[in-house]
Order: sequence, then structure tokens, then C-alpha cells
Amino acid sequence: MLIRAPDANLAANLLLSPAPGFFLGAWESPSARRVAIALASGAPVPRPVATLRLERPGRSARHVAAFRCEAGGDDEILVRDGAEILLTSPVRGAIADPAPLLQGLDAVLKAQLLRFLLGYCRSAFRLSADRDFAAFAKRLALAAAAPAAPLVPFARLGSIGTLWHGPLETAAPPHTVFLIESNRVSENAVPALARAEDHEIALATASDGRGEAVAVLAGESTISCRVLSAARSVPSIVERAERRELGPVERYYVLRFLGAFAAHPQAAQIARSLALGAGETPRRLVDTKRPIAAELELVIDCGEAGVFARGWLRDPHALVSEATLVSPFGERSLSAVWHRLDRPDIERKFSKNPFAAAQHGFIARLADLREPIPALQHRLVLTAAGAPIELVSAPRPMTDAEARNAVLGSISDRQLTPEILERTIAPAAAALHARVMRRERRLDVVPFGTPPSRPRASIIIPLYRNLDYLRFQLAAFAVDAEIREAELVFVLDSPEQRADVEHLLTGLHALYELPLKLVVMPANLGYAAANNAGAGVASGEALLLLNSDVIPVRPGWLGTMLAALDRDGVGAVGPKLLFDDGSLQHAGLYFDRDVKGAWYNRHFFKGYPRDFAPAMRPREVPAVTGAAFLVHRAVYEAVNGLSEDFIIGDYEDSDLCLKIRSKGYTIRYEPRAELYHFERQSIRHHAGYTRTVACAYNRALHSARWGATMEAVMRGFRLPAAAENQARKPRRAA
Repeated sequence: MLIRAPDANLAANLLLSPAPGFFLGAWESPSARRVAIALASGAPVPRPVATLRLERPGRSARHVAAFRCEAGGDDEILVRDGAEILLTSPVRGAIADPAPLLQGLDAVLKAQLLRFLLGYCRSAFRLSADRDFAAFAKRLALAAAAPAAPLVPFARLGSIGTLWHGPLETAAPPHTVFLIESNRVSENAVPALARAEDHEIALATASDGRGEAVAVLAGESTISCRVLSAARSVPSIVERAERRELGPVERYYVLRFLGAFAAHPQAAQIARSLALGAGETPRRLVDTKRPIAAELELVIDCGEAGVFARGWLRDPHALVSEATLVSPFGERSLSAVWHRLDRPDIERKFSKNPFAAAQHGFIARLADLREPIPALQHRLVLTAAGAPIELVSAPRPMTDAEARNAVLGSISDRQLTPEILERTIAPAAAALHARVMRRERRLDVVPFGTPPSRPRASIIIPLYRNLDYLRFQLAAFAVDAEIREAELVFVLDSPEQRADVEHLLTGLHALYELPLKLVVMPANLGYAAANNAGAGVASGEALLLLNSDVIPVRPGWLGTMLAALDRDGVGAVGPKLLFDDGSLQHAGLYFDRDVKGAWYNRHFFKGYPRDFAPAMRPREVPAVTGAAFLVHRAVYEAVNGLSEDFIIGDYEDSDLCLKIRSKGYTIRYEPRAELYHFERQSIRHHAGYTRTVACAYNRALHSARWGATMEAVMRGFRLPAAAENQARKPRRAA
């Protein structure tokens, strides 16, 4: 609807209704006016009211006001400046003619007007899905700029959208792209890509190219309308990449677009396919005759913790002034945050003196670089003598667990400092570990025989890789009448061994007629998750967490531990554990600081004779080991079981003890229950633990959480002189 004001001297003043209930008013004035908009009946116009001033050199400015108004009958809209009525009209519904709105505006002002209407007004007045507004927007855009050469579909981006190509009209890239379709107007997820070297423009949109659509490319002072032309058959983006028809800049552009649709199930799939099926050729500098050598070995997306990078740079002549990590989603200075590390392997390769100290390696966490979808290939740009040198990483697809282990394995214990752990390793590892633990947990429970109906205790035994002790453990259980009244729950934390474990347990069950359950985890999730899963399917009033490498010395040990647990106020009980030579491995845990102030878990009397007098006395202790840990089910559930934010398996037992203590319970050591513990027989098979700094990570997490509590707990315990002396001497090797 086009309505002219009643004052003939204001012939340029307009009132348009681009969509039902939405109005645009336009008038000309040399000065800015604070207008009031209301209905003639006196009803106010609801907020928001948006205004735009278009400065016209040598002429009066054009003012545009946008507002919503709902009225009926013959009521009128009045736009006033004080007593003066600028615009008036009866309220009707009709599609407005946009052409007069553009009269007298140059290209720069037309671009401003289009960004105002298609950007701010579309969003503020919720017009994105209004078909009338879409029709008005299309007419306005085509009137503002005659359509240039159409964009043709170049590649399908799965069901997400399309990549379009067309001739480049201007070298200045558009800052914003609006997509006008028959039923909606939207701001495109990414701007267009100006490929000046090819005189082409590329545009990725969520439009599938089947319906009529117009792309409005709006720069600061330019505007271009490009019709998106349909095509019957369009290759996929992966097909284009496999034919080497996708350059590195356009590849990054496509990944940025896919990142805007990270929630779409195909976004990450297409990105992985591009990297693995048609990736860029990795580039590294390994020529020993060149003055600079370098490689970007690994880049890992750590979610909210940013991006972790590892590599090496040999620059003996200090030629490199800057190192920049380039991701499809941004670039950051790597040399501003990296930690330089010794890399003897690189020194041996390049130097005649392989024992010389040289910090060729680097690790870094770029905390403010976020990747909505994993980009498997990145660039390292080295600036040397003012010229860039580009390296490209090889694609390294990893599961979250593998990525976490790679972060923890990127540095040795010798190189690790509190600063590196706190700033770089811990945030990245924690974010990746959280992703590992968020995975869906569908447990398969395989019964062998009929378990006791109301067992007093359930024995939960995690299995990981090492099955060497399973036969001996079950043989010891089989000759113990108390164990036959308990519930046995084995939890397999290495599901790839399922067939072997089921076969072994089938034979052992037939041999010993011991009923048991096998719980199969969906993946290796660590000691805490395995025990929590076992507790979830167990039915006993008490839960005994038992390692698979623990073998009872004689029958009756379980009843002895249960009797100790029945004492008033006791939350958990641990037995005496022995090495295979009969010496003490565990007689309770206590907490102790090293010379640097770091908290450690110590075993009372470790390495001392089995019958060492102080170890023969039942008593309260600060904590007990998780290798054999008896706890009331109600207490276990009250503290939410074992904490799962420790990685692989370390410090969860003392964490559990401290949680139990925080509820007012005590922890007891019961020496009359004796078992052999062939220490760390399973965890030594875990590459994510043995070749990483996982232990240091867990210790730091434990100390940060419980440092003050451990200090207070230890003030309440007077250590026996033997334990104090033991803390100052080398411990027995496990």
C-alpha cells in the first residue's frame, strides 16, 4: 500500500505496508526528528520502533521509520512531529510498491536501506518467515540493483545446502549476504568468498537450488543481487574435492559454512570426508640442508577449551619471527602461547651433536579458538624474513579418548611444570575426558547361573585387558563358603575382549559352579565408570570393589571385613594387602606432601614384613585403597559413587574416602582380612596411562579438590614412627 501525505509540499513522504501489521514510513527533512507514532484513536504503537537516517549530499536527508501496528475499522496511523502531521493513512492490508522508497538514493544509500530492512527489521519485527515480507524484499532488492550474472550450483553440501559459483563483479567482498526465498528472508550463515585470482565468487547457502531465490550481497557501499539458478544434477562437494576442483581457500570457506550447521548430523561427516577422502597434501619442512625445519604434527579440537597443537620447529639461526596456527574458523598466534620442549628425536635427525640441548618441540593451547566441527587439517604459517612459509598438518582422525590420550602423551613427566599442566594440558584433557564420559552407556549384562536372591555383599571386579589372574581368583572364591553367598559382578571395560571373556567365564562357571554376572561396557571408560556400572546392577547391601589382580590368602576374609563394616559410624573398610613375596603392600592410606608441596597417597608400612606389629592392629585410617574397598551401598550412593573426572584410574579411591569422610563416616583398616595384590597388572596395559602424564593430571585434580581437607585429616592422625621414616626412604618397587 502506497499512501501519500495530504500535504502536497511533502510529495516524497510515504507510508507502506510490506507485511500485515508492519509499516514503513518515509519522509524528508534537513534535520533529525523525534517523531511520535500512534493511532488516531489514541492507542499507542507498541515497541520496537526503528528509524534510519539516510544522508543525501546537497539534499535533505531521508528518514525511514519501521513499526508494527494492529488496528481495525477506519482508524488511522499518524506520524507526528509535535503538532505537525508528517504521515497519515487508513489502516489496510496490501503489498506495498517499494520503488518510490528508493527514489533519489545512490548505491551507497540503497545498500544502507537494504541492510536496515533485511537485517535489523527482519530480525526485530520477526519477519523472517513472512511470505508478504519476502515478496516485498525481493521486489525492493531487484529495484535497488539490477540482477547481475546468476550464480550456478557448483556442489551439493549434503542435505545442508549448496555451493554456488559466479563471475566476480567487484574485488571488494560483500560483508553480509541475505537470502530471499519465496517464503522467507534470512541472513546467510557466511558471507560470499571473492576469489580474485579466478575472477569468481563462491557462495554457500542453505538453499537447495530447487526454488526461486535471490542472494543480496551487501558491502559497506555496494550492493549486488544474484539470482540462484537451478540445475538438475550437481556433484557433491567431496566429488569436487576428489577431482582437485576445490582450492585450499575455498575448502576452508566450505568448512566455515558447515561449522554454522554443526548440529546437523551431516556437517561433521562432510568435513571428515573432505579431510580423509580428498584432503590437502600435508606439507612439512624436513630438508636437513635448509636453515628452517618444522612440522605441525597434531591439532586437536578441545571444545570450550579451545584448540591444542603439537609440533616442532628447528630454527638455529632465529629466522622465524612469528608462528601462526590457521584454522578454518580463525587464526591465532601460536608463538605467543606455546611452550618449547626438548625433542631429542629431532636433534638426532638434524645435528651432528645429538646430545645438545635444544627446545625444538612445542605444545600450545589456543584457548579462544573454537571449532564447531573438527577440522582435521590445519596450517602453520611461519614468518621468516617477512615472508610466509606454509605447512599443512596430516589428517589425524581420533576418537575423543585417543585425542585425550594424545594431549596427555604430548609431554613427559620430566618436562611437565605446574604452569604447563595448569594452562595447557589440564584444560584440554579435562574437556576431552568430559566428552568421553558423556557418551551413551548401554550395558550388556550376561548372567552365568542363578545368583543368591538377597546377598549381603556384591563383589564388583572390573576387567581390563589382563585376564591372567581370573582363574586363580575364581579358584580361591570357589573354596570359600562366604563367597558363594555373595553376588559376583565382573565388569568388562575392554569390550573388544567380550568373546574371549565370555568363553573363559563359561568354562570357569561350569568348573566351579559359581553364579556370576558379566557386565560389558560400551567402551573403555576407566576404573570409576566400570565400578559405578557394576554397582548399578548389583543387589547387595554392601559393595566390595575388588581388583582383578587381588587373590585371597585364605577363606573367611569377606566376613571379617563385613564385621568391621558393621561397627557404628564406619563407612568403608580396607584389608591388608600383600605383595607376592609376602611383604606389606597396603595397611591403609595416608596423605603426605613431597618436597615441592604436592600431595601424594602413601601406603602405611609398604614393603615391611607381613607381621610388622603396627600393621597387625585394626584401626581407623585416613583412607584405604580401591584395590579392595568395602562400603555400604547406601553410603556409596549418597556420595554418588566414584568420581569419573579422574582419567583412566588413579586417585579415585582416596577421593571416594574423602567424600565418605565428608558425610561424617570413618574409614577402617582390617588386618585380619589378608589378600595378595599383584599391583597395577591391568593399568600397565593402558597406553593412555603408562605413556602419558595422566597420573600428574589426576594428582593435581585431587590436590585442588581436597588439599585443605587432607591437611585437616592428617592433623587428626599421629603417624607411627615407622611410617614417618618410610616416607623419607625409597619405597619398594612394585
